[in-house]
Amino acid sequence: VQADSTLHPEERKRILHLHAEQNRRSALKDGFDMLMDMIPDLHSGGVKPTNAVVLAKGAEYIRHLTALKNEQSSQKVALIEKIAKLNQRIGALQSNLPSSSGVTSTKLEPRAALEAFYDRYIKESSRKDYRFWVVGFVCSNYWIALKVKMKVRMS
Repeated sequence: VQADSTLHPEERKRILHLHAEQNRRSALKDGFDMLMDMIPDLHSGGVKPTNAVVLAKGAEYIRHLTALKNEQSSQKVALIEKIAKLNQRIGALQSNLPSSSGVTSTKLEPRAALEAFYDRYIKESSRKDYRFWVVGFVCSNYWIALKVKMKVRMS
C-alpha cells in the first residue's frame, strides 16, 4: 500500500515510517552481508553468524591487517636501508677498480697468453703423437693469419 495523499494523515505517516524502517533494515542487512563476504573463516561453524559475531570478527580481522601492514612497513624500511648500504658498498668497490687508462696493456696480455698456449699445446701434443706435429705445421699458416687479424682488431 502506497502512502498517497488520499489516505488519512495518520495512516500515511505510519506507511512512510514502515517504508523507512524497511529501507534501514535492508541497508543494514546488505552491509552485514558485504562484511561477511570480506571476513575470512567466518562461516567455519556452518551456521550463519550473528551480527555481533560478524562485528567482533571484523574488528579482529582489521587488527590483524593493521599488524600485518605495520610489519610489512618495518620490513620495507629495513630493505631500503639494506639497499642503501649495498649501493654504498658497490660504489666503494667500483672506486677501487682500475681506471680505463690501463686497457692497452691488458690487450697485449691475452694475445701473448694465446700464443703461449698454442705453442705449448703443439709441443705437448707432438710428444704424445708425432703426427700432431704435421697437423701443427699445416695449421701454422692459419695461426699466423689469426694473429694478424687479432692485431688489426685490437689496434
